[in-house]
Amino acid sequence: MKIQRCLANYQGVINLISEAMMTEIFDHQWATGRRLARMLNMGHQAYYAMTDDGARFLGLAFGWPEHDGSFHVAHFGVKHSFRRMGIGRALMEYVYEVNGMRPLTLHVQKKNEGAYKFYRALGCKKVTATSLYAPTCYRMKLEGVEFRRLA
Repeated sequence: MKIQRCLANYQGVINLISEAMMTEIFDHQWATGRRLARMLNMGHQAYYAMTDDGARFLGLAFGWPEHDGSFHVAHFGVKHSFRRMGIGRALMEYVYEVNGMRPLTLHVQKKNEGAYKFYRALGCKKVTATSLYAPTCYRMKLEGVEFRRLA
């Protein structure tokens, strides 16, 4: 598996990410290729995991740097057929390290117990019981974590 940052001029990758996000990761249609490219041009960042041969998209982390120096992970997901294989953990580790091990923040739906447990296992702490961003979410933060490298 390889993990890379997607730049705004990677149109082929943007289209691949967009298609996978809308059909295999998220249940909403916000991530059209055009919108994703526009957001990347505005300073948002997308990191994606692919098979070593580049033939299959595995997962995505999408977000932006915050004014306080943290990085907000707004969208994160791994294709259903590749979950529980360490891909999500590797992707979050990569985002954390690439962003200088500065704190990561995210929101997780209260009803998504699997995602909540995943983030807790990574070392995320719940910072507020209810997020102002979305009352149905917890706001979580990852900071000061030393990931042990998976063999």
